[in-house]
Amino acid sequence: MRTPLPIALLLCAVHMGSVQDGSAQEFAATVESKGKGTVAAQPERVEFVLKFRVTGETFEKAVIKAEPLEKKLREALNDFEPAALDIALGAIQVRSLSPPQVYQDAVVRFPIQRRASGKDRATAFAKLCDRINTIASELNAGVRGPILGVDNPESFEQETVQRATENALYRADAIAAIMKSQIFAVQSVTISDVRWIRSTEDPETAPNLDRLVCDARVDVVYSLAPR
Repeated sequence: MRTPLPIALLLCAVHMGSVQDGSAQEFAATVESKGKGTVAAQPERVEFVLKFRVTGETFEKAVIKAEPLEKKLREALNDFEPAALDIALGAIQVRSLSPPQVYQDAVVRFPIQRRASGKDRATAFAKLCDRINTIASELNAGVRGPILGVDNPESFEQETVQRATENALYRADAIAAIMKSQIFAVQSVTISDVRWIRSTEDPETAPNLDRLVCDARVDVVYSLAPR
């Protein structure tokens, strides 16, 4: 389910000049419009990153100690409900030569019960967070998350860019009317930013179990012609 949020418009810049064609001088101008668009999506999955740090007498012994981590993690997640969508361990890292420590991150993703009522969904989500905290404590790992997401972010991002581009056209049309001209071509479209809002400072866009907000900004240059 997608619910559009209010779309804000930015300013346009107008550039005018002239071209010589024999003795006739033709009007030439462009309008540069900056548009912003937002689209809201209901979260479909949640991600946690478990961060392991293993110390040994030597780096080789630390790597050997880290080898069972994946098996232990999968065993701990074996009876989870809902079952994990996927479990992916990153490569072992050495970040400094002293002390002899190795680091490894594990990304675990779970589905979110979208069809459950708000209260049931929140309760299930809270239980999931509690269990991840317990596993992290048992495996002596740090945790980053929860990180909410959707299954197909590209489709929402494309829709957001489309809204931003449409938004830019509205302002450009208004400027063209003031200049007694009309838009007849798009010279260029530049996507300046596409991002999922993670900040919790603004309650209107803060991520929650009901809504994730995607934000896009574009710069569009239009060619004008006389009416």
